[in-house]
Amino acid sequence: MQFIWVGCAMHKDMNAMKGGNKAMMAWWAETGNIPPILLANKDNAAVLDDAPEDELEFTEVERHAFDNSAHGGVKAASIAGALFNDKDKKKGQQNTVWWYFEKHHGKVVSFPDTSNN
Repeated sequence: MQFIWVGCAMHKDMNAMKGGNKAMMAWWAETGNIPPILLANKDNAAVLDDAPEDELEFTEVERHAFDNSAHGGVKAASIAGALFNDKDKKKGQQNTVWWYFEKHHGKVVSFPDTSNN
């Protein structure tokens, strides 16, 4: 008898999502379209507040803060996951999500866990 283990495919899904996000960011640059607003964390936002408009004039610290901040749907989903499905049940708004779905749809639904993928 032979067993072949192929894994859970989580990393394949995660890599596909990361690749799609990278392609979308490249498309914004290629076509000259304005990307969604930059959603920097508190530390990166403090660095980028005084940064020049032109990315070519960034210092090394500003470039690092900019490169480690995200735009668009991936960052928005991450923020929503942290807000609506916090690992600490005393923080976040997961109860609000449960109550909304129970009241309007008749069943309790949890927000997806976005911190694992």
